[in-house]
Amino acid sequence: MPGLQVWAGGISRAVRPKQGYVGPRIWHLIDARARVVGKLASSIATLLVGKHKPTYVPRFDCGDHVIVVNAKDVVFTGRKWEQKEYHHHTGWPGGLRTIRAKDLLAKFPERIIGRAVRGMLPKNLLRKQRMMRLHVYPEADHPHDAQLIGSYRAYGPRWPLGSKPERWCPRVEPPVPQGPQPLAPAQPPTQPP
Repeated sequence: MPGLQVWAGGISRAVRPKQGYVGPRIWHLIDARARVVGKLASSIATLLVGKHKPTYVPRFDCGDHVIVVNAKDVVFTGRKWEQKEYHHHTGWPGGLRTIRAKDLLAKFPERIIGRAVRGMLPKNLLRKQRMMRLHVYPEADHPHDAQLIGSYRAYGPRWPLGSKPERWCPRVEPPVPQGPQPLAPAQPPTQPP
């Protein structure tokens, strides 16, 4: 692979990327409908850091782009909608501001996923660059269709909205054919020369 350096020392042999090698960045499309915020954020953080790649090195920024749609339909477990609070400080004396999770969802639904992912990224100088590759949208519409052509992986909801999983895996029924199926036209047999 271009940009890789092979190091052979003793018995082991390791493949390490050269300084500055990033590799191809893939665009991932994730549907956040009916997904638990913490589990969704941990999978997004793995994609942003690049731990899913075989060329992962902790000191390089080799992660991918992540697009999250339907952020307004995320799910918290338990009573977190009423109990969870987000804090920030304005910088002025007495400027501590607090907002509950359900109020933040009503105003800025994309910030719930953004804050959860930011908290799960490593606390180093690369966190800001990795967060710039996270694109969160409250609805299903997004302006990144051109980037997704030919180089993306889509992740959908685990089960349809309003239904519950059966033993942690939804049952998928095979489609039932409707009416008689048309037959393909018969081809005349070919004679060998």
